Amino acid sequence: MFKISDEDIMSFVKKSYKKEAKEAGLLEEEVEGGKIKIDSGCEGIPVYPTLNLNKLIGKKQPSDVDARQFRGMLERVGISVVGGDVKSRIQSLNNIIVNTLETDMKGVALDQMVSRFVFLDSFLALLDRASYEPQMAGLLLEPLIAAVLKGEQKGGTQVIADFEVTGEDIDTGVSLKLKGDNIVKGSMILFIKGLLIHGEIGFYHVRKLSQPKSNIVNAVDMSYHNIERPPKLFEYLVEQIKYLRTRDMKKAVDVAQDNTDEVKRIIAEIDKLMISPEALANSLYFDPNGVYKREIEEIVAKKFFSDISKKEGGTTAVHFSVLGIEGTHVGNIKLPTVNELRVRAATTINKLNDDVADLYKNIGLLSCIMKNYTSSSGIGRDAFAEKASEYAVEIQNTAEEISSPKQE
Repeated sequence: MFKISDEDIMSFVKKSYKKEAKEAGLLEEEVEGGKIKIDSGCEGIPVYPTLNLNKLIGKKQPSDVDARQFRGMLERVGISVVGGDVKSRIQSLNNIIVNTLETDMKGVALDQMVSRFVFLDSFLALLDRASYEPQMAGLLLEPLIAAVLKGEQKGGTQVIADFEVTGEDIDTGVSLKLKGDNIVKGSMILFIKGLLIHGEIGFYHVRKLSQPKSNIVNAVDMSYHNIERPPKLFEYLVEQIKYLRTRDMKKAVDVAQDNTDEVKRIIAEIDKLMISPEALANSLYFDPNGVYKREIEEIVAKKFFSDISKKEGGTTAVHFSVLGIEGTHVGNIKLPTVNELRVRAATTINKLNDDVADLYKNIGLLSCIMKNYTSSSGIGRDAFAEKASEYAVEIQNTAEEISSPKQE
């Protein structure tokens, strides 16, 4: 058995008391060179992990993944296109792409940064001829463009519109063309049907440009031509359908056969069924394989759309050059390579990384001085208030800059 001296017991009690009192703020803590300062020990604030936006660019995708995977994200955060009609939204999209590629993007929020670069990365991937045939690339581009322009993808063999853009003052069916030339082609019967349903059809033509003898697309030239439904189109179609349905009866050689009642019945049936442009569009007369398809295409094109139609092999179709129609050009965009886009993304995100690191540092500093203030009786309220106010203002300003940057 051993005995602890009274001196050892007193020393142990004093040390324990000082430790408890110090933690309770009842004693001043001594540091090298004097008393504790408000920011003592606050130098080792950890660094916030950086956001490597550039690593998102050019990521290899499984072969069964397409642009549809991005629709949800683009709809949630958007690309912030503006405009009351499709053409102005396309122009807004072009401006956003150019600004993303050519400016410092100062004042652009984080969600916009991410969505813009994901869109551009997807866009470049779909223009890569080594990965997609032109027709397949066009199909995969539809949901991406539809989401960005705030539209709803449609598509199918019974409509000309790949997607529609609707709202309080807008109802437009849009046919997207991704091509290597300036020619727009399409079904005339589906074009007329689209006009009856929407009131307006737009042809969004994206022409891929590349250097001679090169398969690498380095630019796109965009055009948009919208066509509104002629005021008398519906009435004209109803009258022509009545004519087509009854012409053989009226030309009957056998004068002894009176077809008057049958003619009246057919006309009454058409009047009853064709009560609106939408009802006419959804009738059998606008089936792409319908009996009167070719005749309807020809007479309507000749009457209203001779400037955008062409007859070949007995079939009349939508056919025009975007270069031949004034006011359709939207813009030309020089596209970067994947590596160039990576560099652009890294440059863009650097400022945000600095802001986030600064925010994290100031939160850590505020936490540190609060701990020092509560644990040391030698630190006055004035010293704490001065530093706390400084860090709090920095935290608030930086947080606002990140979440709601000021547009310049």
